[in-house]
Amino acid sequence: MTTTAICLFGTPGAELNLGVGALRDSVVQALQRERPDAKITVFDDGWGVRARETAGGTVTYCGGRDSRRLHRPESFLRMRAALPVGGWGNPGAQRLLQASAVFDVSGGDSFSDLYGTARFRTVAWPKILTLAAHRPLVLLPQTYGPFGHPQVRARATQLLRGATQVWARDRESKATADEMIGADTVLLGVDMALGLVPTPMTGRAGDAWTSWFDAQAEPVAGININGMLVNQVDAPERYGVSPHHAEEMAGVARAILGTSEWRVALVPHVVGEGGVDTDVEVCRAVAAALQEEFGTDRVFLADQCRTAGEAKWVISRCSWFTGARMHATIAALSSGVPTAGVAYSRKMGPIFDDLDQPIVDARTHRDRDLVDALVERWHDHDSARYRLANRLPHVKETWSRQISVMLSAAEQPPR
Repeated sequence: MTTTAICLFGTPGAELNLGVGALRDSVVQALQRERPDAKITVFDDGWGVRARETAGGTVTYCGGRDSRRLHRPESFLRMRAALPVGGWGNPGAQRLLQASAVFDVSGGDSFSDLYGTARFRTVAWPKILTLAAHRPLVLLPQTYGPFGHPQVRARATQLLRGATQVWARDRESKATADEMIGADTVLLGVDMALGLVPTPMTGRAGDAWTSWFDAQAEPVAGININGMLVNQVDAPERYGVSPHHAEEMAGVARAILGTSEWRVALVPHVVGEGGVDTDVEVCRAVAAALQEEFGTDRVFLADQCRTAGEAKWVISRCSWFTGARMHATIAALSSGVPTAGVAYSRKMGPIFDDLDQPIVDARTHRDRDLVDALVERWHDHDSARYRLANRLPHVKETWSRQISVMLSAAEQPPR
């Protein structure tokens, strides 16, 4: 029996962006459960070829970058040049040519020009390479669009038509992709991160969180602050949100702490220091102010999570959660934690609708209105928990079924 070889693209930066990490790790975990003997290659933004041991076995990591430095084998351009000669001298091209199927998740929401045409070009390259290698391309559940540039939309349409399977993670994205392809052939699935296995933190970080959590019986509200909406200079214009996102989320925390015995945990979901996207510095500043006002026994900064699984473990112990990072909220939803999403694009709404959980649109609710709306959702947490418990089993069943369909592409010729 031929060993299945799967390549995974679309999760660069997963070590810092724990949402992308959740997509990567959940796919790898699912593949290892379904095909324990599968050879898995994850293309990332690292250098060279590396082997990593996981709970399910060894995973190979291979660098792949949108770079014009043709002397580097990680360059997508060099991989493309190596394909017609059997991948000679290029480990990435060789793995592509040997793949039973190539899975691509596009960072979950980057198959779009919402984040600029440079990001789209980087997202398009793995699909171009896969089609050039004549391997089955499986576009995992993700968002499609919006596309503001006609040329980008045309290129995206061409790539969609070349895929063996196209999965959308919500009905709106399915409708967009179906319209682009010109037929009702797009498969409706759910976000891969819903199946991520939580991983308890160990060492001092794990001890600190556990000690704080267990010190009191009062429930914990988890709050994520999206650093991109704070640090990105053009965020208000690009996403149509208030420039006061950090103050708004701090206002929610103050309302909870000031009117109840609840405690609050600030949970960054993009880690690292100094980046425009990072949540850590923003969450740290808000946590410091709240701790000075309400005490460290009531406010915790969960800034030591280094993997998506660890972040999910922290989030899963909360009694209510809110945030603007989609995969931070998915970690909560999939753990049965009632959640109010803070939306700055269309991507969050559908999964919250499927699970009968509320969102507050940051493009239409601003400042005090947004704070009041989220506090109202917090007051409704018991009802939200009941609704979530009713809906979650069906969504998880959908997640379990879709992976076997995706793997069937490994036995099919490319489209």
